[in-house]
Amino acid sequence: MSAKSSTASKTTPENRSAFMYPERMRRRRIGPDMALLLWRILQVQPEVRDGRVHVMRNAFLKSFRDSDADLSEYGDALTRNIAGLIRSHGRERLGRDFSRFVMRVTSHYRREQLMLTDPARLMSLDILFQTIQLLTLNATMAEAENVIQHIGTHYPASSISALDREVLVRNFRAYLFLARKIISSKSLRQALEQRDALIAATAERHPHVMVYILDCMLRYIVAQILLARKYRCDTLIVEWMKEYGFGPEEMVRIARYIPYDTGFLRFRANYRTAIRELKNYRPPTANALDSDVFLLRSLSIFYTSWIMKMSEQLPAN
Repeated sequence: MSAKSSTASKTTPENRSAFMYPERMRRRRIGPDMALLLWRILQVQPEVRDGRVHVMRNAFLKSFRDSDADLSEYGDALTRNIAGLIRSHGRERLGRDFSRFVMRVTSHYRREQLMLTDPARLMSLDILFQTIQLLTLNATMAEAENVIQHIGTHYPASSISALDREVLVRNFRAYLFLARKIISSKSLRQALEQRDALIAATAERHPHVMVYILDCMLRYIVAQILLARKYRCDTLIVEWMKEYGFGPEEMVRIARYIPYDTGFLRFRANYRTAIRELKNYRPPTANALDSDVFLLRSLSIFYTSWIMKMSEQLPAN
């Protein structure tokens, strides 16, 4: 990860506890590509999927990006401008139904714009994927969803609402569906070439999940596969040590639970086993840094952050 932390000659409480502040490790893109978002919302529509509306991708995206037209969620002319984009760079056989089609696309696009500009409505992506990864370790879908329904219910002051849990259930189902689609592709290259179709198929099956989130899911799944082809957990542990300023002692303690030769995609399974084995564990001191559970959780968060960083480096289209 960060080169500057790898040069630390001394472990300090500040860098040891840095995982508690995930923003240190986020490498967020500067907002979503709204042209691609609108394009993918179009691909989800049944009129596009059955051929009644056909839009030329490259011309549409270029025109959107070069346009001076108002394409913001608050623009009064948004519906008219989207209709102009579609008609200028494609063809349609909808007749009088075209207006209804454009209004539906505009409504979907405006809704996602509003969600993206309101942090209170959008679950943090690293938290979302961290949770989804842990949920996938349950033996069945029913068990995983039962876990979701109880998240935060044991803590009266929890900020997790019933709506948050419902959103998580929907995202979890969509994630598994999309992951199966990607894994069943002939190759990762084919999956990337067909990303619009994969996202559209997932959105059709799970219409309540944001198209923007589906794009992030695809990136995240692909990033895991790419990292697994290049690294094992020994590299993960070394980079974790560098980022947080840990030393050989912590490395040896972690390796008892996550052996160095563990495959990258096997990390979560080993992590789950370790946490279960430590259910009745009591650290030797009250210092959190002496707790094996504390170290394991920091490595788990680092794992997710590393995948997030990789996913953000993938080409947008």
